[in-house]
Amino acid sequence: MSDEKKLRRHAWHLMSLSSGFQAVAMLGWIFTAVIGSGAGEGSPLLFLTPMWRQWIELSNPSFLTILVAKFPEWLGTFWALYRLRRLGKVLYVEAPISTPVADSFAKLGDAVGWLMVLTAFGGPIAGGLMVADDQGGPVIPLGLSGFLLFGAMILVLKTIAIVIRQACRIDEENRSFV
Repeated sequence: MSDEKKLRRHAWHLMSLSSGFQAVAMLGWIFTAVIGSGAGEGSPLLFLTPMWRQWIELSNPSFLTILVAKFPEWLGTFWALYRLRRLGKVLYVEAPISTPVADSFAKLGDAVGWLMVLTAFGGPIAGGLMVADDQGGPVIPLGLSGFLLFGAMILVLKTIAIVIRQACRIDEENRSFV
């Protein structure tokens, strides 16, 4: 199989998977609110992070309160998956070394950055649920490794975009030279 066909196949899988993950993210957002609003002893809160479990167990919020509190995190996830789907579509249609592909990588890097910010601070601020840790400080759902991983992903995506733009510029110079 040629490299071009492999790239198109991978781009198609990227579009399909990100669309499926968007549906799962939507169902997860609603499922969290349904399970959390009926939280009591023995509720299935195991899939939530410790901060969300502690908040739900302490305050027993309503369905709507949980939806509002989880909305920023869901929005960041949905936007990043949308940008991933757009990258797959551009890779499927365009040449791999082209300005639209570089722009899609850069936009995906921006979306991952927003996902990091909204996951770390959006939910706690929207829900007013800054849960205190043992020392009385606020609990942020991303640890140091989470911030480092998101930061590395952003840098890699932005670097790929820069390299593709440079390759496009060099290609244009070579065409004008001949």
